[in-house]
Amino acid sequence: MSTVLFAHDGYVYLTSEGIYSDTYDDKIVSRYLDIAGNVKFMVRVRDSFNGRGKLNRITIENFQVVGIDNFKSLRGILDYRAIADRVSAEVKVADYVVARLPSDLGFLAAHYARKYNKKYMVEIVGCPWDSLRSHSTVGKLLAPYYYLRQKQTTKNAPYAIYVTERFLQGRYPCSGMSLSCSDVAIEYADQTVLEKRLDRIRNTDRRSLVFGSLGSVNMKYKGYDTVIKTLVRLNREGNTHRYVVAGAGDPSWLNSVVRKYGAEGMVSILPPMPHAAVFGWLDSIDVYVQPSRTEGLPRALIEAMSRACPCVGSNAGGIPELLSDDAVFKKGSANSLYEAVLRITDSIEIMVRQGTMNFRNSKKFEKSVLDTRRSAFYREFGLQ
Repeated sequence: MSTVLFAHDGYVYLTSEGIYSDTYDDKIVSRYLDIAGNVKFMVRVRDSFNGRGKLNRITIENFQVVGIDNFKSLRGILDYRAIADRVSAEVKVADYVVARLPSDLGFLAAHYARKYNKKYMVEIVGCPWDSLRSHSTVGKLLAPYYYLRQKQTTKNAPYAIYVTERFLQGRYPCSGMSLSCSDVAIEYADQTVLEKRLDRIRNTDRRSLVFGSLGSVNMKYKGYDTVIKTLVRLNREGNTHRYVVAGAGDPSWLNSVVRKYGAEGMVSILPPMPHAAVFGWLDSIDVYVQPSRTEGLPRALIEAMSRACPCVGSNAGGIPELLSDDAVFKKGSANSLYEAVLRITDSIEIMVRQGTMNFRNSKKFEKSVLDTRRSAFYREFGLQ
């Protein structure tokens, strides 16, 4: 039976009770069974974790993990040659290789697949230039190297899947066959979701809206400070808007931003919620905001759209592909966000139009649609 090797820098946890991950699950693993009968993940591993209930247990048969110790440390840098040799050995015995980029293991796997004339594809799920430049000084120094490496790796690949429709394709073009297929898949939402949202909008006080965002609350590149600055400005004009942020991480930085701009009482920070509760929470807000300074194609924004929620988003990554031009603002600019909020909340009719459009546009991200397109592409790759 043939084997497909998947390479990425994500983590899995290997325990006596099974294999767990906060990055992968059975649905993701099972995709690659369209390529080969055996699936092997070459990823970073840990052997212990807390909060097991928050992780996904992987139970797929014919699934194996090739564990790589965390190499993003001083010790890992010193052991880089040994890690590269291990990647080389695994690629040699694989029938197919899938390299998810950007990731160091993905870059190595694609390199050796090309060297050994293996059948391989790349999955382009993010932009290292944007993400690294939004972090530390070290990140800014590394950004050009990873940008060029991803550009060259993608150009040489015979197959590529992109999670965006235009953004990543334009920055990292592939000379081989390619497919645009988001890695964000939502379940079917029926017409009653739209009807309930429109009823809510028609009974909404536009001067007292609830804005919301989902994401890690300790990540500055998420852009929550831009929303808070905008919220304070709007409320100084006589509005009583509120902003709710829900997500994992230490909220100390976000609390300091709230204090800095005098937004106490306007902003609520919630802990992460089970995914099953996300849709109910989205139904309780009036406008969803995706203020990221760097982004691929954000799951939370697509999920908000599927609940017919009026949305605004920055011009980072693939966000402009999802929203109307009126709903897009310049990343990091509170003035631009202020103007976008005024545009999409200018009247009940505009909010109804925005919610309806978002609901309809979200349909192309329904799981059944994406699974069909992706499976056909994987099967074609596996037959070559």
